[in-house]
Amino acid sequence: MRQKSNIIIGIAMTIFTAVAIFLLFLPMFSNGDFGAERGNGFGVIFGAAQGGTLNAVPLLIVAFVLECVAIIGGIVAAAMAGKAQGLALGIVSALLIASGVLFLFSVSFYKAANADALSANAENLALGGAPIANAVLAFLGGLLGLYGGYKSFKA
Repeated sequence: MRQKSNIIIGIAMTIFTAVAIFLLFLPMFSNGDFGAERGNGFGVIFGAAQGGTLNAVPLLIVAFVLECVAIIGGIVAAAMAGKAQGLALGIVSALLIASGVLFLFSVSFYKAANADALSANAENLALGGAPIANAVLAFLGGLLGLYGGYKSFKA
């Protein structure tokens, strides 16, 4: 039996994930005057920041792809019914939580990918708006999915 609340949960997960991806236009790092110059989330992830002189960050690309897959998975999970819907919501939740964790380590991943090209002011980098907002929305979507999966298996 298809539960309308789980359909809403699947759509809400998809909306949270889409908003998280759009928030990658915020600055990726904060470091006084030097954080915003490193670029927005997309620029840092794909190596286009600072005129394309830096490397792409592979694990952040994986996190971005996990979120893209979670958007499709949330739509598919909303269309399913029964215990299959609960399983799909659980898988999408795992993808979103993994993506959120990866985004919280973005400073370390950035430093590791660009160790030879970073200047001395890179030691004081901190998380900016993009990874924090992205991780929060990914965790919220993941928690929604876990709740929907729990409701599917409980019914």
